[in-house]
Amino acid sequence: MFEIQTSKREHKGYKYIWNYVNDIVERFNVPITKIKISNSDGNWNMHGKLMHSGYHFLDLLAYFMEINTKNGFIENRQKIHVSDYRLNDFYAYFGKEFNKKLGFEYKEEVYENLDVIKNFGELELTSIIEYLDSNDNIITTAVLDLSQNAFCGQSWLESPENTYKGNGMIRHEIFDITVGPLLNIKMFSLELSEIKIETESTKDICESEHFEIHIFNNSNITGNKPFETITLNDINKKVLREATKNSYTQNEESIYSVLDDFLYKGISNSNILAH
Repeated sequence: MFEIQTSKREHKGYKYIWNYVNDIVERFNVPITKIKISNSDGNWNMHGKLMHSGYHFLDLLAYFMEINTKNGFIENRQKIHVSDYRLNDFYAYFGKEFNKKLGFEYKEEVYENLDVIKNFGELELTSIIEYLDSNDNIITTAVLDLSQNAFCGQSWLESPENTYKGNGMIRHEIFDITVGPLLNIKMFSLELSEIKIETESTKDICESEHFEIHIFNNSNITGNKPFETITLNDINKKVLREATKNSYTQNEESIYSVLDDFLYKGISNSNILAH
């Protein structure tokens, strides 16, 4: 038995959204119509987004598309458009002159070999995916906007040995899902600076461990509240207390939860056959 470590499936905030959306899809027998996922790691000097954190967001999309499948809305095929932003694109405009202005001394061979580094892993990837039924009607349109090195807090050239810690990484994550005229949910998880001390999720934008869900309902039809805001702290205070006590983040808490389920409880959240 093999398990893929895709922690977003066990993230308490995303699980809450999944169950909320599934309830609307199930009650009204209509599919998800739009999903938009945006993520930036805020890591200036790394490439190969899909080989790092990007796969978690591909899996997050697959996780929510399971709602459609579960309720009988099964795509026959997909139409995919992809734009990948690579190192040669970056250095064409953030290259020698830019680094001189910042006082950085960079290897000349980088600028002289843009035709080579264009084959390196992508810095950013934007994709539009249409899920089509057997009559070529669009069931769901998904947009993935994934960045390795967008806005960050790094103001130096040399990276530490561990590029994930103490390297100015600032994570921005936005999730937006719509069920036709019935429901829209927007999630914002935004950092203003690199996390050094973990705190509980709050309603203040850009605080450490920020995770905020805005739910918009066509309440005359769904019978739910027309609007509400929910934080990770509202969903599960105990989880956040444990994470804070043990000095790990909301995403790390999800990783440990997946491992605990698999190793100690025999629960599979993401079997390899689902990938």
